[in-house]
Amino acid sequence: RSKMFLILELFLLLFSVWTYTLMAFASPSILRACVFFTIYTIGKFRGVTVFTLNVIAAGILILLYIKPNGIYNIGLQLSYAAVIGIHLFYPLLYKSLKLKNPIIQFLWSNCCVSLAAQLTTLPVVAIHFHQIAGWVLISNFIMVPLSNFMLYGLGILLLLPYQFSIALSWGSFMQAYILYFNQIVNNWFMQTKAGTVLINMGKLEVIIYYLILLFVYLWLY
Repeated sequence: RSKMFLILELFLLLFSVWTYTLMAFASPSILRACVFFTIYTIGKFRGVTVFTLNVIAAGILILLYIKPNGIYNIGLQLSYAAVIGIHLFYPLLYKSLKLKNPIIQFLWSNCCVSLAAQLTTLPVVAIHFHQIAGWVLISNFIMVPLSNFMLYGLGILLLLPYQFSIALSWGSFMQAYILYFNQIVNNWFMQTKAGTVLINMGKLEVIIYYLILLFVYLWLY
């Protein structure tokens, strides 16, 4: 609870996060998450009230200050649109149904995350690719739990000493799992054309869509 230990905790947290970011060659997606986490953590340390949309906006401004052309990057547009959609619409969607069964709650939670992200990323996908995959909600029921298991498995691998034989066995297992995971994506989702919806949206339609979405959110809120 002392100020010195709080500063030490903040330093160790940010040092760990930025070390991981640099180890991962500061890829755009990891860098965005790192900047977001840094702003959020410093704000919590200073005891200020956290308003998530301000944190998101600050993260975008910092990245665009460093690289202004990044605003045209599809990955940046999609990631921030998804984060904003999940932050705004996930709580409203999840609370719309009161469920007691934990398994159904888990499935409904996955569905709400997916649907919330789709609501805000749909115009970005449509204006760049002019098509939407209709099976994306179904695929997320499979891919989200599988990717979570991968994340936890790799976290365990980082903690296992290399000298132990179990570390090599677990590493081989995770390697096979990742290859199988990629094979599912390539063979099943990337090659199928079923359920693909063609959408031709221009800039005006995108603006109108987001305005309607904003008014729907305010109405629901």
